[in-house]
Amino acid sequence: PISTVVTRHPRNGAAMQPLRDQPIIEMQGADGQLAVFEQVSITTVLIGDPPEGTFLIGNLNLLSVDGVVAYTDLGLNLPTGGLEFRLRFTAVVGPPWQQSVLSVDSDPFQVLQQADRVRIMTPILANHTVGRAIDPTIVIHMYDEK
Repeated sequence: PISTVVTRHPRNGAAMQPLRDQPIIEMQGADGQLAVFEQVSITTVLIGDPPEGTFLIGNLNLLSVDGVVAYTDLGLNLPTGGLEFRLRFTAVVGPPWQQSVLSVDSDPFQVLQQADRVRIMTPILANHTVGRAIDPTIVIHMYDEK
């Protein structure tokens, strides 16, 4: 038997932006190996009871490539208000006269309100000349974790 497996689950993100970790779905045989079909279409829906007006953004309908579907821009338009939701991925496998429908759900995730602004405090640079690039360049990585 063929199954759909979430090999990378979506992780929390911010409203109107792609989720931090984009889902990856695989078609696998009973032996756990990739099952490759000529055409596998996967659709995505949000499950749970989202706030009114909440919907998925990004490409919701993808075709598999060599048994793998990798999302790149999936997100939600509104914050989830602290509630967790799941995605349901449904694959239609096989030719029209012999199709199978397979579904799998993601782990729960949240979507937070997008930050209005960010304030970054840096120490005074003693040897810096105004108007010139800072050397070495300061790199700031920001993550919103709960």
